[in-house]
Amino acid sequence: MTPEPSPWADLTRDLLLDISGRLHDVIDFVRFHAVCKPWRATAAQRSPAASPWILGLSNNNRIIHCTAVNLASPCKTLSDRDFDLEAPLPGTSSYGGRRKSRNWVGRADGMNASIFVMGPEPRLVDLYTGAVTPLRPLPELDDEEIRRSMENVHGIVYGDGTVFLYSSSYTWRSVFTAAVLRPGDAARTVMKMNPKAGDDRESCAAYHGGKVLLDMGMSSWCVVTQEGLGCSVRCDPIARFKRVHVENYVLQSNGKLLWVSVHADIDWYIGISGGSYPDMWVMVQALEEEAGGENMRWVTMDTRSLGDRVLFLGYPTSFAMDSCQLSMDGGCAYFVFQYWMLRYRFDDGETESVMYHPLTRTDAHVWLRPQPPIAPMTEIQKRLEARFKLK
Repeated sequence: MTPEPSPWADLTRDLLLDISGRLHDVIDFVRFHAVCKPWRATAAQRSPAASPWILGLSNNNRIIHCTAVNLASPCKTLSDRDFDLEAPLPGTSSYGGRRKSRNWVGRADGMNASIFVMGPEPRLVDLYTGAVTPLRPLPELDDEEIRRSMENVHGIVYGDGTVFLYSSSYTWRSVFTAAVLRPGDAARTVMKMNPKAGDDRESCAAYHGGKVLLDMGMSSWCVVTQEGLGCSVRCDPIARFKRVHVENYVLQSNGKLLWVSVHADIDWYIGISGGSYPDMWVMVQALEEEAGGENMRWVTMDTRSLGDRVLFLGYPTSFAMDSCQLSMDGGCAYFVFQYWMLRYRFDDGETESVMYHPLTRTDAHVWLRPQPPIAPMTEIQKRLEARFKLK
């Protein structure tokens, strides 16, 4: 008896597109399009709105550890979706800074993550493809402190192609160094300043509207210019009662620059309250500028306006996504605290664990929106023919 042909290959293209559009785990997306030729043919018509991955360094400081997080199902162990990647990491010095993941450069929208290599020619090396993007050389640096700082930087690549590199180093004093390369500029703009003596906290910085913004602590920001410290940026007061300031993040969402500060319950630190992690508070302020951009201030947002947004807070880059893209509830923020990945809900201020994170607590954590390249059938056919000819 001849078996009946499987009907799965005959599903309509519209139905296949609808199904693939609901696959937000990039691994499931790739497996779906590997089933058969008709299913694979729809890959070119839809890019996955994939759930971001979290990246960090493994203990040997040479391996990039990636975790594909199931954002829709918190409190589950996803070890089968963890993997290590041999990455072309340059040798990094221990000059300044408490984070180990130095030289990381991410795109502001989370679509790419690279390593910055200073010499012999400055370049960005893609963590996954190994593709090299040459950068224009820095101007001759007579200042030894600036030169050493620029060997160990973090960075952000913005949508217009601007590359912003910066470093916070701590020896006997604090030194902030930044370099900006805008498309069309003949050379980089390099600046240096001393924020505060004795401040050993990693600084959060952003390039916005032609200005470099630098956080100076829990509730203090300033503008950095080539001449050094510029004007201060006013901030709404932040309640400090029984709270410990954990981290600052900065990102763009719906055309606004947002400053997100994360705070923890002090009772957890001193042992009064138990649990694996403390109660958390996440505060969001938006940058407002007067005409001409001379006066700027951070204004506390009504977080109900973030009901359709999901914030992914990392270092050196953070970004926001529309919750509809991920088919999940919005109004929340994901971030790493010590060994835990947490989700904070803005509507009720509750924090819940998503998973126990395998990376060390001092690592920087970079969120990445994976974009798997699925080759068209014609290219696969050429590769197979070339392989058979070699045999």
